Amino acid sequence: MHEAILELNIPFREPMVIYKNEFQGSGNGPLISLVSGMHGDEISGMYLLSRLAAFLDRVERGLEPYYTLEGTVRLIPVVNVPGVNFATRNWPFDGTDINRMFPGYDQGETTQRIADGILQATVDSHYAFDVHGSNEQFFEIPHLRMFSPTEEDLRLAPYLRCHYLLRRELTPLYKTQLSYQWKESGISPYILMLGVARRIDDDLVETLYQGLIDFMLATAVLAGPPPAPPLQPPTFGRNHTHLVLSRTAGIFRPTVTAGTMLRKGELLGQIVNVLSGQVEEEVRAPASGLLASIRSYPLVYEKELLARLFTAEENPSGAADVWYQEQ
Repeated sequence: MHEAILELNIPFREPMVIYKNEFQGSGNGPLISLVSGMHGDEISGMYLLSRLAAFLDRVERGLEPYYTLEGTVRLIPVVNVPGVNFATRNWPFDGTDINRMFPGYDQGETTQRIADGILQATVDSHYAFDVHGSNEQFFEIPHLRMFSPTEEDLRLAPYLRCHYLLRRELTPLYKTQLSYQWKESGISPYILMLGVARRIDDDLVETLYQGLIDFMLATAVLAGPPPAPPLQPPTFGRNHTHLVLSRTAGIFRPTVTAGTMLRKGELLGQIVNVLSGQVEEEVRAPASGLLASIRSYPLVYEKELLARLFTAEENPSGAADVWYQEQ
């Protein structure tokens, strides 16, 4: 069922409308909400929700004979409507990041009203997913992020088939994000990270699509065949993180790909001087562990983030944040 959850007048032509697509089952199963398109260039998340919408439509029409919908699934595929139209990450009229405007304010300016509308449209959920991707400058392998997860949250997380899980304590630093407000409202929030902005990785979307169906089976939102055995992802926190920063400016040429297990001292890439072509810096792994993300935009200034690496052992410096600014 398509339904408008917020309508805003804009300077020209028709009002801007944010829609939800809701599928209501016949049983008393829980309510799960999924939100994407908070950033206008995160196409993979929108595509993932469109795949789910098509699947749930088939379930409702009896075209998926092994499945029945017991609970309710609420999909909000596009929040930043003009951002999607203009392919811009933030709200295109003033550069506001909508995921820094929560809990929002229904009498406030435009992005405050959007944030309030999204929160009010999902606050009755039992489970909620905020689907994102990294910006164009960075490639990340798919992973899950959670605020202070409960034992039940951690039991369900492996059904999503993510490569790893990042957990972080609930801190006011993230109070303006949707997932923080969900957590404060008693909802189990999950943040799904799907690769790079402006691209669709079909294999990645397929993995998360199957993972979300299994998650719905495990939570009795759906009834159907038993879900695939959950894959326990490695879990990392603040003290397992190593951020690799550039020591010089130039052109960064990586020699490894995200998802690789590295040994301490192994070469990650080189930074080349733009004028001379000489190698200014050899970038090496600061520890042995999983290379979870690496810079894809080649030009760098000093002290820019080149890569992020997670280790099983705690990082003695312990100063690196696991959730950085681009989300």
